Formats: sequence, structure tokens, C-alpha cells
Amino acid sequence: MPSRSSRPRTPESSPTSPWGTTPEGPDANGKDLIAKGAAAGLDNDGWTVMPFDFGGHSGTMGQATVSALEGLKSAVKRAYGYGGADAYRHIGVSSMNGKTDEADETVTLADFRTILAYARQHHIARFAFWSVNRDRQCASGSDGDSCSGVSQDPYAYTKVVVKYVG
Repeated sequence: MPSRSSRPRTPESSPTSPWGTTPEGPDANGKDLIAKGAAAGLDNDGWTVMPFDFGGHSGTMGQATVSALEGLKSAVKRAYGYGGADAYRHIGVSSMNGKTDEADETVTLADFRTILAYARQHHIARFAFWSVNRDRQCASGSDGDSCSGVSQDPYAYTKVVVKYVG
């Protein structure tokens, strides 16, 4: 759902609109939501996809995320009539770190570096992830809600994301 804020916009309170996606970008419902938002004059800072739990994709999760972001950019560009650079500045990503709910999905540090390169190239509105409390290797008996499920140093994913400054 779109986020609206009655507070003045600051970097800490930028309204964004996050939701799931397909590897090709928003599905028909997502495209419809963007179009309706644009038609209603919604002036949010970014439409943000959560590119995981795809239920199937090809290539790496980094590649699937870039593909989803390109699809999102096209939908935002079309709905708002933006040029390419403006459309990129109105999209974002909130990825998952490590294993997702899908058995065939693991978002690696290499995938985060791919997303970072894309974000830097296009100056997207947001690069975030779910979630910092999982940004560590699992201890014996830990569940996936409290750790990434992959071998990693503490806060390894955070260290990639904080390199993005817009």
C-alpha cells in the first residue's frame, strides 16, 4: 500500500510504497496500483519492491532483483510520464539478506553488491533490506527470523547497504 505522511518530508520520513514483485517487475495489480497512485496525484518519494519469495526465477537473486527493478522503473515511468532518470529516482528496493522463505532462494553478499552497483548507477530512491536483526550467521538451533541462514560476518549485508548514498 502507498505510504503517506502528514509529517514534513525529511530523509528519515520519506514516504515510500513497498510491496512484493515478480522477477520481471510489478504484476498486473502492482502496475494498477502505480497507475492509480499517479492518477490520484500521489507524490511519494519511491515505489519500492521487495524482490524475494518469487516462487521461481532464473539466474542469481541479484540479477532477478535488477530485472524486477527495471520492470518497476518502466511501470513508474509509464504511469507518471517521467523520463528515465526521474523514474529511477522514484524506485527503490528492500531486499532480503540470506535465505528467503523459498528453498531455491538465497540472497548472497555478491547479490547485494550487484544491487548496490545498480543503485549507484541509477540513483534510485531507496536501497534497504529485511532485516538487520538477521544480519548475522545462525548459531546452532537458530531460526531464520534471527539470522541470515548463510555463512557471514556480523553485519556483512549492512556494510554493503551503507555504502549507498544516493
